[in-house]
Amino acid sequence: MYPTESQDGPVPLLDDAAIAEVLRAARRIAVVGASSNPARPSNGVFRTLVAAGYDCVPVNPNEAMVEGVAAVATLAEAAAALGGPIDIVDVFRRSELTEEIAREAVAVGARVLWLQLGIVNEAAARIAAEGGLAIVMDRCTAIEIRRVARRRVRPCNPGRDPARRAPPSSGTRRPVETHDAVPEDGVVRAAWGCSGS
Repeated sequence: MYPTESQDGPVPLLDDAAIAEVLRAARRIAVVGASSNPARPSNGVFRTLVAAGYDCVPVNPNEAMVEGVAAVATLAEAAAALGGPIDIVDVFRRSELTEEIAREAVAVGARVLWLQLGIVNEAAARIAAEGGLAIVMDRCTAIEIRRVARRRVRPCNPGRDPARRAPPSSGTRRPVETHDAVPEDGVVRAAWGCSGS
């Protein structure tokens, strides 16, 4: 993708091919800032990650449960809850709060620091890179999962024939779908809205 400039030189960010490889290889994801509120983008992305087959844990000291998964307060607790190293630390926090998250990600031996769409912090990227983590900034995991088609995720409208869907035109983004609550049948369907707030 593009390097972010700082006084110490550029911090390399993962490009499209490297992001695709990370998403294919990843198993455990800690979602920092995940919310139980279905109207929040972090909730929709959390549901999407779970629906895509990832082992996810919400990291938010203000939540008890997110989509039926017990929330934890720290990345150290997340690593323990996931039963192994964290592959991706997916961050839904304001950019000025990401430096401490980067330090925590380094401390727990995470592999990738992923700052969601709209979140860019060069200092956090530098901390993570110096700690050996790969960096993604200003990109949404749910959008990227859809792009690389890592796993088959059920469409939001299971009655619609996906073969009839017209491919998106080059250079445009697909429309954001709504973040519906978990349906009565208990099947969580993908929601693609993303934001760093």
